[in-house]
Amino acid sequence: MNEKKIQKFLRIKYIREMERFINRVVNYLNTNENLEKSRFLDFVEEKFQKVKECQKVYLSKGYAKELEKFVFKISSLTQKQEMEELKNDILYQANRLRKSKRLRSYQKEKYKKFDEEF
Repeated sequence: MNEKKIQKFLRIKYIREMERFINRVVNYLNTNENLEKSRFLDFVEEKFQKVKECQKVYLSKGYAKELEKFVFKISSLTQKQEMEELKNDILYQANRLRKSKRLRSYQKEKYKKFDEEF
């Protein structure tokens, strides 16, 4: 295969695996009512193994860089914070990350005017 195609494939695979990791963590926090910190940290470590298995790729765009920073922030959690504070922080950051991803999908005003003419 072409070198560019291989790099693109690895980058997409890495980004998707990080998105899956964040979705799993957020889903775990939203569905479990009785959260124990030790079980949560074990869950995070278990799910982070798949991200570790993917080949790490250099990411240059804003959303991808934010995603990578957030994934490694979650994976390096410590015992110092309380679980409720930790949960609120993770959910808040995940929401901000999703908003930044959605910003890319909106059409610019100059293109909306062009589409309305036809």
